[in-house]
Amino acid sequence: MSYQRLLFVLVACGLTSLCRAQSLTHRDNYTYFNVSGCLALFARSISVKFVSGKAASIVPIPASSLSLSPLSKCSDLKSLLVFTSSNVNEISDLNVSLGFIKSGRYWSVSESSVSIKCQSGSKSCVNVAGNPLVMKWAGAPINLGYKCTKPSAAPVILPSDSGNSVSLQFSSIQVQPFGVKDGVFGDVTDCVGYFSIGVWSSLIVSILLISILTYGLVMLASVQPSEIYEDPKKKMIQLGADN
Repeated sequence: MSYQRLLFVLVACGLTSLCRAQSLTHRDNYTYFNVSGCLALFARSISVKFVSGKAASIVPIPASSLSLSPLSKCSDLKSLLVFTSSNVNEISDLNVSLGFIKSGRYWSVSESSVSIKCQSGSKSCVNVAGNPLVMKWAGAPINLGYKCTKPSAAPVILPSDSGNSVSLQFSSIQVQPFGVKDGVFGDVTDCVGYFSIGVWSSLIVSILLISILTYGLVMLASVQPSEIYEDPKKKMIQLGADN
């Protein structure tokens, strides 16, 4: 009887651990692409923002719907990352192509495009036929990757008379288009500049304290004793003595 009870406990614990592992994997919804061991991209979330007239909507793209295209490739001077998604809310098909190029000692994003096919009857979705995607904020030295927690939205260039706008939004993105080994990111450069809010606050407080200290030293140095204590011809003042 005790053997059966022990077996039941072990099976129950195993099922519980399995369920927890599956729920943890389901909650950890992120996107990671690795192309031929040379290019890698990570994003906590990816979404598409549509503005059509007065209607605006943001469509999150689930990581489970994204897939890496076989068109993705790497070379010594250029890298290409292409990923697709389909049947997400009002979006029937989504194709994103990100091109990276080396220029001198740095790499940058170039020749990127987005294609979107909307579901029939969609209200805010905007069809895009391979229009250019602007991601000028992404770039770093060749041997480094790029990381940013809240990057700027990447707009899609549309005709000026369309009255619509489409942009691609990333959250907690990290990309390294060259030199990735075994799918592991190397050193990165962060989008947070040297003069962040914390740095500016520290500088202002330091300058304020130095100014107060300097003012105090200047005032202390400008204090002069009375001339009666310095003139040798005058009678010395004796304090606490009988006349």
